[in-house]
Amino acid sequence: MCSIIGVLVRHRILSISLAVAVFVAGMARKDGLLASVAMAVGLGVVVGFGLKALDDTIQKPEDITGKLHLPLLGQLPLAGRNQPPVISGQVPPDFREACRALGASLAPPDAAGATRFIVVTSAEPLEGKTTISCNLSLALAATGSRVLLIDANFERPGVGKALGVDGTVGLSQVLMGQSRIRDAIQRTADTNLCVMSTGPTPTSSSELVSSERMKQLITNLKQGPFDWVLIDTPAVLTIGDAAVLTPLVDAVTFVVRAGTTRLETAERALEIVSRSKINGAVLNRVKRTTPS
Repeated sequence: MCSIIGVLVRHRILSISLAVAVFVAGMARKDGLLASVAMAVGLGVVVGFGLKALDDTIQKPEDITGKLHLPLLGQLPLAGRNQPPVISGQVPPDFREACRALGASLAPPDAAGATRFIVVTSAEPLEGKTTISCNLSLALAATGSRVLLIDANFERPGVGKALGVDGTVGLSQVLMGQSRIRDAIQRTADTNLCVMSTGPTPTSSSELVSSERMKQLITNLKQGPFDWVLIDTPAVLTIGDAAVLTPLVDAVTFVVRAGTTRLETAERALEIVSRSKINGAVLNRVKRTTPS
């Protein structure tokens, strides 16, 4: 309901802005050059206000807490064109520190030694899920925790490439009964971090993710050596795998791209994924502010 009202308000503002623009243009024709210049300046202000009112993208940390009503786990600044940038490579110092702070924002594993499972997802593609998944895993591993990162995004796999892991054997073979779990888990350069890549792309990934073998995989991993298991999934509004996995995990981390993710889009995704499981949101690709 709030999304519908927001759309109507934005359209109303644009209509008013256009009406004022027409009026200003008419007045400019009647008056002299000086008045025309003044009118043009006023027109720019009015149109600028109208366009700003139409921009409902999530821009800053306050939008996460105040508009999406989610805890802010952290914010990552832009880190060049390296896709995705990972703290195991060359990244700016502020990016590295932001990733470490993100890892520290998560509650520690249960004292009894139970593995914590977290799904990392977003509303739409290209918001930075893989960036967050990889760097969060590296940050947790750097604290001494044993971490397994599973790439369940069969449509856009990226974990293996980002962390330098061969994707020949992976999740798809495990879910089709063609590989043992231990054979699909590969070590990375960090001794505390392991990866299970997607493996070959299956014909029907959604059926595999919702299968009994997926449930059994998570059950088996709960008995394994890992403190954390992170699962990188497709975007919520593209494929519903995140919603399928939500009941099987402890928490869902929601990724938002600053200046790109629309409030209405994020709200629709949050309606699909149970809010009770969301531990918070990460604001990704935040523009650095220039000191005054």
